Amino acid sequence: MAQDYGQAAFWFRRAANQGNAEAQYGLGQMYLQGKGVTQSASQAADWFRKAADQGNAAAQNSLGSLYASGRGVLQEIAQAAALYRKAAAQGHAGGQYNLGLLYADGRGVAQDYGQAIELYRKAAAQGDALAQNNLAVLFAEGLGGPRDYTQSAALFRKAAEQGHVEAQFNLGLQYARGLGMPLDYGQAALWYRKAADQGHAGAQTNLGLLYRNGQGVARDYEQAVAWLGKAAAQGDADGQNSLAALYVEGQGVKRDYGRAADILRKIAERGHAGAQYNLGFLYEKGLGLTQDYGQAAFWFRKAADQGDAGALNELGSFHALGYGVPQDHAKAAELYRKAADRGFARAQYNLGILYANDQGMARDYAQAAFWLSKAADQNDLNALVDLGVLHANGWGVKQDYARARELYRKAAAQGLARAQYYLGDLYENGRGVPRDYVLAGGLYGKAAEQGDADAQNSLGMLHANGWGVTLDLGQATALYRKAAEQGNAKAQFNLGTAYLQGKGVAQRQDEAALWFRKAADQGDLHALNAQGVLYANGWGVAQDYIKAAALFRKAADRGNAQAQFNLGRLCANGQGVRQDYVEAVALYRKAADQGDANAQNDLGALYAKGQGVVQDQATAAAFYRKAAVQGHVTAQVNLAALYANGQGMPQDYFQAAFWLGKAAEQGDAAGLDGLGTLYANGWGVPQDYVMAADLLRKAADQGRASAQYALGTLYARGLGVARDKQQALFWFGKAADQGHAKAKAELQAAIPAQ
Repeated sequence: MAQDYGQAAFWFRRAANQGNAEAQYGLGQMYLQGKGVTQSASQAADWFRKAADQGNAAAQNSLGSLYASGRGVLQEIAQAAALYRKAAAQGHAGGQYNLGLLYADGRGVAQDYGQAIELYRKAAAQGDALAQNNLAVLFAEGLGGPRDYTQSAALFRKAAEQGHVEAQFNLGLQYARGLGMPLDYGQAALWYRKAADQGHAGAQTNLGLLYRNGQGVARDYEQAVAWLGKAAAQGDADGQNSLAALYVEGQGVKRDYGRAADILRKIAERGHAGAQYNLGFLYEKGLGLTQDYGQAAFWFRKAADQGDAGALNELGSFHALGYGVPQDHAKAAELYRKAADRGFARAQYNLGILYANDQGMARDYAQAAFWLSKAADQNDLNALVDLGVLHANGWGVKQDYARARELYRKAAAQGLARAQYYLGDLYENGRGVPRDYVLAGGLYGKAAEQGDADAQNSLGMLHANGWGVTLDLGQATALYRKAAEQGNAKAQFNLGTAYLQGKGVAQRQDEAALWFRKAADQGDLHALNAQGVLYANGWGVAQDYIKAAALFRKAADRGNAQAQFNLGRLCANGQGVRQDYVEAVALYRKAADQGDANAQNDLGALYAKGQGVVQDQATAAAFYRKAAVQGHVTAQVNLAALYANGQGMPQDYFQAAFWLGKAAEQGDAAGLDGLGTLYANGWGVPQDYVMAADLLRKAADQGRASAQYALGTLYARGLGVARDKQQALFWFGKAADQGHAKAKAELQAAIPAQ
């Protein structure tokens, strides 16, 4: 027959008036739903009560629901619990579920998850989807017993297969997170879609995110926009936040920062932490909004107050940099720690860096290593690199180049330029690996192509020396320039040096001065020293010893050995500063203690002359020796002179010949001259005029007057060379032109008196 609610109500009423409990319950449902009668919750309650009083379980459950909600009766949760209990005792699934719900929430009864589980379990066993879903939630959250994702997954599935929308969503969540089952984005997408098709906003959001990320479905930004739009239209804040992100990225929609900002502001003002963070990001970057660090900090703080780890980290960075808030490294550390304790990798990294750099807390490399390890375990690439730096230097951990290499390699394999640079540096310098310039050059090249300035500079240095790559000064200079233009101080110094020496570029002292200045302005000590050299010599700038001294002093005070030497020389010569041998000695000593050969030689000279110190030839010899063993040619000659003259040590021509030989091997005129003299006289070496003549000629060709005179003498006497008066006069003339007194006398004796 045709459906007729009016007739149904008529017959229910006749039977109900005769005391039939089923009819009373049925009539109550018609009043509750307004079918065939005027809807009336109070009338529904009256008829449910009549049936309930006769022990009808369904009526007891329905009347309990009215008391629980306060529909048609005064709300009375305890009465609802009593009625649910009566229905549950009769095995009514709805009563069992509803009483379980009260126990889970602690409404009308003392909260008791154990009782809730027992009641849900009974209803679930009867196939009640609501109970199956809620029981699964308790298992998933570990309420009333141990967390059990396997059980929760099985129960969500039972409810989901009955079309329970929340269970479908929850089952999708477990698949997406790999909880109680292998992670499976495809299955997650399937169950999200079932729930989304029923209008579940959370499922629509999550399905949209799977489309955005290409997880379990082909990446499809338009589908992402469609599903996120559905969720957003329902007011789902997560969906709105994610939709705004698509507008920021221009994925599936035209990029529109203003639209994104409008969406984010609405939900941020309603307290959505993710939107507050994202709105702060737009203010920070000036995207769709006027850049405003103060507003960015405001919204980051809002999100941070809700415990958002990303916002805590960003707000920490603002305090570290002084963006929109007073600079405060201690506050930055506090915020980083809160985010780090929540497992946020970037905050763990940032906290580690503060410990390493002595910012906001005392420097503590062990703590730096601890936090960088935490971030590295989450594959934070920069953390891998900086943890590698700690291992390479033995800061806070045992020095271990192999471990550093492993960490650099992991990040380098993922394309991080910094890691490629540091790994290349290990191979260039042979730290923990055999030195391999070819491999170093390849790694520097990869990083340099990504614009890494350190790598560009290092690759330039390889090209400048032809180590592992082609010797190419032009390419070296081009690489220095790329890095220098990014503000890399080492590259600026190297580019300045190239201009000063005319290597790879036309020699231009003014350009050298420009690049040295840029590097010096960043505090580069080598550049400060080089800038001082330019002023001392008037190269590319007006000669100014006072400025030179000031620049040398800046670098010297910070421990630069070359600057200490150069400032010492100005003090010794009284150039730009008052002549002061005592200060010169102090500066030379500082540089000498760092192994600077020039300073060791000049300090030896001051001891030899007794300038600024008590004259002490033995100490002079000691400093000359330190410089000489480093190949310092003047020190080698000076040390030989002390041996030859028996000053500060017993006279020893053999040692004199040894050190003069070292200088002569470097082509030094004084060394050639002195060694030639020893051979001519047989002092410390077998007398050998031929050898003497050869050595003296090499020195004479360099313009050394004493060698020119000695060579003239050999020609005059026919020693080691054929006697040749003209050659003798030629070399005497060369020496005399330089003011050599004995050479002048020889010339005068050879010229007849007029």
